[in-house]
Amino acid sequence: MPLARILEGMGLDLEGFVGEGSCRFYDAPVALIICMDRAYSMERYLCLGIFLGYLFLAAQDLGLASCPVGLVAAYGEEIKDQLNIPDEKEVVLGVALGYRDPSSPLSSFPTPREPLESFVRWYG
Repeated sequence: MPLARILEGMGLDLEGFVGEGSCRFYDAPVALIICMDRAYSMERYLCLGIFLGYLFLAAQDLGLASCPVGLVAAYGEEIKDQLNIPDEKEVVLGVALGYRDPSSPLSSFPTPREPLESFVRWYG
């Protein structure tokens, strides 16, 4: 079932769910604000991506659900003001963290995965 149809059944629209949900971290009990020093080069985003991948895997291993929240970066200055984050830091991403709600229709929404063959080439 498409996500829009699930949301419609809950009385929500996709734009509102993403916009408002992102700003509330989808009501998760824990909200992480991921920052990076502005002095770092763009290559450091690769390191940050590796860190986030392991963070999500560790959370799953502990039975926690996680959701990256990219919209947070658009409000970086406001977030830094509220949380007293130094100016030399950049808000890159938010992460919602908590236990999955099995009663929510969204918990049954499948996230499709492309087969590896569609984007990986093996040589040798």
